[in-house]
Amino acid sequence: MNGRMEGWKARNQMFGRSAVMSINARRSEDISMARYFFDVTSDGDLIQDEEGDELDGLQAARAEAIAILPGLARDLKTDVDQHTLAVTARDVTGKSVFRAKLSLNCVWLE
Repeated sequence: MNGRMEGWKARNQMFGRSAVMSINARRSEDISMARYFFDVTSDGDLIQDEEGDELDGLQAARAEAIAILPGLARDLKTDVDQHTLAVTARDVTGKSVFRAKLSLNCVWLE
Protein backbone atom coordinates (compact mmCIF):
# COMPACT_ATOMS: atom_id res chain seq x y z
CA MET A 1 0.00 0.00 0.00
CA ASN A 2 1.43 3.38 -0.93
CA GLY A 3 1.78 6.42 1.32
CA ARG A 4 -1.12 8.32 -0.26
CA MET A 5 -3.53 5.51 0.56
CA GLU A 6 -2.23 5.14 4.12
CA GLY A 7 -2.52 8.92 4.57
CA TRP A 8 -6.13 8.86 3.43
CA LYS A 9 -6.89 6.00 5.79
CA ALA A 10 -5.29 7.79 8.75
CA ARG A 11 -7.12 11.08 8.04
CA ASN A 12 -10.34 9.19 7.49
CA GLN A 13 -10.04 7.57 10.91
CA MET A 14 -9.00 10.81 12.61
CA PHE A 15 -11.56 13.21 11.16
CA GLY A 16 -14.42 10.91 10.17
CA ARG A 17 -15.82 10.52 6.69
CA SER A 18 -18.25 13.32 5.95
CA ALA A 19 -21.25 15.33 6.98
CA VAL A 20 -23.40 12.28 6.27
CA MET A 21 -22.19 10.73 9.52
CA SER A 22 -22.90 13.81 11.63
CA ILE A 23 -26.39 14.12 10.17
CA ASN A 24 -27.10 10.48 10.88
CA ALA A 25 -25.71 10.74 14.41
CA ARG A 26 -28.33 13.38 15.22
CA ARG A 27 -31.23 11.24 14.09
CA SER A 28 -33.29 9.39 16.66
CA GLU A 29 -32.20 5.89 17.62
CA ASP A 30 -35.45 4.28 16.47
CA ILE A 31 -34.51 4.67 12.78
CA SER A 32 -33.16 1.43 11.37
CA MET A 33 -29.59 1.99 10.23
CA ALA A 34 -27.52 -0.30 8.03
CA ARG A 35 -23.75 -0.77 8.10
CA TYR A 36 -21.86 -0.08 4.88
CA PHE A 37 -18.16 -0.51 4.18
CA PHE A 38 -16.25 1.76 1.78
CA ASP A 39 -13.34 0.11 -0.01
CA VAL A 40 -10.91 2.40 -1.84
CA THR A 41 -9.05 1.40 -4.99
CA SER A 42 -6.26 3.61 -6.28
CA ASP A 43 -4.68 2.35 -9.52
CA GLY A 44 -4.95 -1.24 -8.38
CA ASP A 45 -4.07 -0.70 -4.71
CA LEU A 46 -6.98 -1.72 -2.49
CA ILE A 47 -7.78 -0.59 1.04
CA GLN A 48 -10.67 -2.53 2.50
CA ASP A 49 -12.79 -0.75 5.07
CA GLU A 50 -12.91 -3.06 8.07
CA GLU A 51 -15.04 -0.85 10.35
CA GLY A 52 -17.82 0.47 8.16
CA ASP A 53 -20.36 3.14 9.00
CA GLU A 54 -23.99 3.04 10.09
CA LEU A 55 -25.99 4.87 7.44
CA ASP A 56 -29.63 5.41 6.61
CA GLY A 57 -29.86 3.22 3.51
CA LEU A 58 -28.52 2.98 -0.01
CA GLN A 59 -28.86 6.66 -0.92
CA ALA A 60 -26.77 7.65 2.09
CA ALA A 61 -24.17 5.01 1.14
CA ARG A 62 -24.10 6.42 -2.40
CA ALA A 63 -23.62 9.97 -1.08
CA GLU A 64 -20.82 8.82 1.21
CA ALA A 65 -18.95 6.99 -1.57
CA ILE A 66 -19.10 10.08 -3.77
CA ALA A 67 -18.06 12.38 -0.91
CA ILE A 68 -14.88 10.36 -0.27
CA LEU A 69 -13.48 10.82 -3.81
CA PRO A 70 -12.51 14.54 -3.74
CA GLY A 71 -10.26 14.04 -0.71
CA LEU A 72 -8.54 11.14 -2.41
CA ALA A 73 -8.06 13.18 -5.59
CA ARG A 74 -6.48 16.04 -3.63
CA ASP A 75 -3.82 13.63 -2.38
CA LEU A 76 -2.66 12.58 -5.85
CA LYS A 77 0.84 13.54 -6.86
CA THR A 78 0.86 16.32 -9.43
CA ASP A 79 3.35 14.52 -11.68
CA VAL A 80 0.97 11.69 -12.64
CA ASP A 81 -0.68 11.75 -16.04
CA GLN A 82 -3.23 9.00 -15.49
CA HIS A 83 -4.83 7.70 -12.35
CA THR A 84 -8.08 6.01 -11.42
CA LEU A 85 -9.73 6.17 -8.02
CA ALA A 86 -12.80 4.20 -7.00
CA VAL A 87 -14.85 3.84 -3.84
CA THR A 88 -17.00 0.72 -3.58
CA ALA A 89 -19.74 0.50 -0.97
CA ARG A 90 -20.44 -2.97 0.46
CA ASP A 91 -23.27 -4.04 2.73
CA VAL A 92 -22.83 -6.28 5.81
CA THR A 93 -23.09 -9.41 3.67
CA GLY A 94 -20.08 -8.29 1.62
CA LYS A 95 -22.16 -7.56 -1.47
CA SER A 96 -21.00 -4.52 -3.44
CA VAL A 97 -23.96 -2.17 -3.77
CA PHE A 98 -22.47 0.98 -5.34
CA ARG A 99 -19.23 2.19 -6.95
CA ALA A 100 -18.11 5.73 -7.65
CA LYS A 101 -15.09 6.12 -9.93
CA LEU A 102 -12.94 9.12 -10.76
CA SER A 103 -10.38 9.07 -13.57
CA LEU A 104 -7.58 11.53 -14.21
CA ASN A 105 -6.15 11.78 -17.70
CA CYS A 106 -3.65 14.59 -18.32
CA VAL A 107 -2.56 15.52 -21.85
CA TRP A 108 -0.28 18.35 -22.93
CA LEU A 109 -1.83 20.45 -25.71
CA GLU A 110 0.39 22.02 -28.32
